[in-house]
Amino acid sequence: MRMILGLDEPTSGSVTVNGRPPRAHAAPLHEVGGMLDPRAVHPSRSAYHHLLALAQTTGIRRSRVDEVIDAVGLRSVARRPAGKFSLGMAQRLGIAAALLGDPATVVLDEPVNGLDVEGIRWMRGLLGELAAQGKTVFVSSHCWCRGCPRSGSARSPPRPGSRWPNCPRWRRRWKTPSST
Repeated sequence: MRMILGLDEPTSGSVTVNGRPPRAHAAPLHEVGGMLDPRAVHPSRSAYHHLLALAQTTGIRRSRVDEVIDAVGLRSVARRPAGKFSLGMAQRLGIAAALLGDPATVVLDEPVNGLDVEGIRWMRGLLGELAAQGKTVFVSSHCWCRGCPRSGSARSPPRPGSRWPNCPRWRRRWKTPSST
């Protein structure tokens, strides 16, 4: 993930994002947005000012900051210091930063960590929306059933034969014969 975002170089081979190495893009946040560590924010800076600083240093219009704050549901806490955020709120801020440049490729590491049930549903919907817009969405998760938009919902279990019913959360929710 760090190589896709241009933070590390591969020891062999190459990495391209939208046909070019990540560092070769003139406007990288328009090509690839990522969240690896939701706590990578100055703790005394507000969510709004964190995103505004990112926008101003990369040529992104100020109004886009308000758009992503609304998109991730942080409007009511946007002026609070990010260091006081819960893990779920920090996740939403990291996702807002990843979406700030309206990138063609989105890379998210453990995006549902710290989210409540409603937040997980929101994340599933967001991932589906991004994919429907034609964006490449790259997600890692130790418990895929929590984040996958097609992993089922609170009303329907996943397709039979899928590999992720071994997830403990899935087994608790759906009480499969193999979990008894």
